[in-house]
Amino acid sequence: MLPMSRPSVNGWSSGWRLLTGYGLALLATFAAVLIRRALDPVLGNSVPYISVFPAVIFSAWYCGIGPSLMSAAIALVAETYLYASPGPHGTVSAFGVGVQVAMYVLVCAIVIMIAENNRRTIGRLNAANATLETRVQERTAALQRQASELANRSQLLDMANDAVFAVRGGKIT
Repeated sequence: MLPMSRPSVNGWSSGWRLLTGYGLALLATFAAVLIRRALDPVLGNSVPYISVFPAVIFSAWYCGIGPSLMSAAIALVAETYLYASPGPHGTVSAFGVGVQVAMYVLVCAIVIMIAENNRRTIGRLNAANATLETRVQERTAALQRQASELANRSQLLDMANDAVFAVRGGKIT
């Protein structure tokens, strides 16, 4: 997955990732439209929008919300232009085509929302993981310091030839 929200030191890296995300989404969308066009002899004008769902899903999952919205919009325009029979003044007149468009938009919105929710969840998990890693490193360092102190005390006790008494609270321990 392409992380879109991580800023870089100089701004170039996040901008480059964003540009790459839009480029990949655009490439996937055009590839899906071209593949659908190549399948015209088999599919005809039936179910034109279903062929671009893989591009929208790819864009939503790997490229982010902006590129996936762009992919869905470009695919909608391309598929409507290529396969819908326009009425007067370029409007879509067939009720069936309108239902297909509405369903396409609804499914794209659901896919994009699920992918964005997944991306945010992964971001929160990565942040929690980083916090836990920091805590583990701090605790490991503290335990290593304590082990070193204990080893030093043990070594001092081993070197003592006389009896050593430890007094705690007025009692010999």
